[in-house]
Amino acid sequence: MAAGAVARPAALQLAAAALARHGLSFGVDGKRPLFGRLKPLLELVAAELRLGLEGHAPRENLCAACMALESAIIAFGHESEDLEEGGELLDVQDCLRQIHRAIADVHSYCADLPAGDGPPPAELALVARVAAAWQLEDARQFSAEFQRSLPALCRLAPAEFQVLLPCIQETHDWHLTPAFGAVLHSTLSALVQQAAVGSSQASDGRGAGEASWRQGALMLTEVALDAAAYLPEAALDEGARLPEVLPQTVHASAPSAASLGLAASAAPRTTQMPRPLQAADPEHPGVLRLCDWSCALWAAGAGCTAGPQRWELGTLCGALLVSVPEAAVFGRGGVASAAAGTWAAVVECLFHKGSAVEATTWRLAMRLAGFALDRHRSLAEALARGAAAGPSAKLRPPEGALPGADDEEDEWAPADQAATRAVEEYLAAARPAAAAATAAAAVAPPSAVQQAAPGDAGCRAAASSIAEQSAPGASVSGGPGGGAAAGDVLDALD
Repeated sequence: MAAGAVARPAALQLAAAALARHGLSFGVDGKRPLFGRLKPLLELVAAELRLGLEGHAPRENLCAACMALESAIIAFGHESEDLEEGGELLDVQDCLRQIHRAIADVHSYCADLPAGDGPPPAELALVARVAAAWQLEDARQFSAEFQRSLPALCRLAPAEFQVLLPCIQETHDWHLTPAFGAVLHSTLSALVQQAAVGSSQASDGRGAGEASWRQGALMLTEVALDAAAYLPEAALDEGARLPEVLPQTVHASAPSAASLGLAASAAPRTTQMPRPLQAADPEHPGVLRLCDWSCALWAAGAGCTAGPQRWELGTLCGALLVSVPEAAVFGRGGVASAAAGTWAAVVECLFHKGSAVEATTWRLAMRLAGFALDRHRSLAEALARGAAAGPSAKLRPPEGALPGADDEEDEWAPADQAATRAVEEYLAAARPAAAAATAAAAVAPPSAVQQAAPGDAGCRAAASSIAEQSAPGASVSGGPGGGAAAGDVLDALD
């Protein structure tokens, strides 16, 4: 630091590395936090950050200051309990005062950025990491400032925005903020990256981008299944618009219970449970946008042919349809074909043998199945087929997936218990009916079998249409691989 301004970026980077590796003691053995070094360091960091944001210091200095500030915030968070018991609260307060000053400057910078459709300044990605680090450690002190900064932060590219996902999940009603659309775009981007490197990953398809994909998928699935949320309204936000318009859809009629091969007695019963409301208008703009997002995500993950990522993707795409009327799904052929694959993936997850299913994924899939069973008859058909696969076909919850009867702290327990009962009651009634329908189809002439499943025919026609309309480089979601995605949907229908 004594070398002056020329060596300052390197010095701050070294300080950031020392804090990240050794904490507030800077690696000095047997020493408590070195407040004699920390206080002048944080004063310098706060000053360099302000100068950089005002354009009076090189971007290299701003980057180094953000690195040191982020490392200091994380170190203070990790050692908070020891600091409370250490008796040096005045020194801690002096250090935190400099950090608070820097965080306030970050949010002032974000709030003052002019709105626009162009790319944001490079400085925004640097300060986003600082804001995210602080929100994870203390979500309350700057909560109002963070929400005011969200419109600017949501302009970040998906890869740069992903660092904000954990703290956005902790933000109250985050789906009602501009972050909803940004999380959708970030999750889609992470899924595309996963699919692009899938061939070089292990058999379960999990790679370096797993954390970002999984974080976004779980966030969106949970909020879509929240009884207090109504996503058709949230999807109206301009930030939730898809990158490109989907190909022209093919209309397909909704199947009846009889056409699905289910006896009337096996049709799902409408049950009362704490679940999201279903939209009444199938042409509502928010409903149509949710349909398009579900279809786009499913098409982008067409390479996920089996395993945990396919189940997570199916649960996410299905959750986006919980508040969507069935007529909106079967009125758009591309969405209908994607929904068929979505429900198949959910059923695979629920009936899967082995330890590959994670408890969180299985529980969300069961919640989705119970919530959507009487709203989407194609899901009921998929469940009935799964139940009729043989005597060994049964629900297989992994350890820890089902809520405990006396777990008062589990806010999702009542909804999950009601959803589980609804699915189990339906399966108990559907198994005999589905088995009889399967036996009858085995001896029926081809024409009768074809007439028994107009829903599948509609999905197949829609998938074929998408495959024809998609050039080798085009995609249903506006990215690469659309033709292959539609082909995989056809394979899934087989």
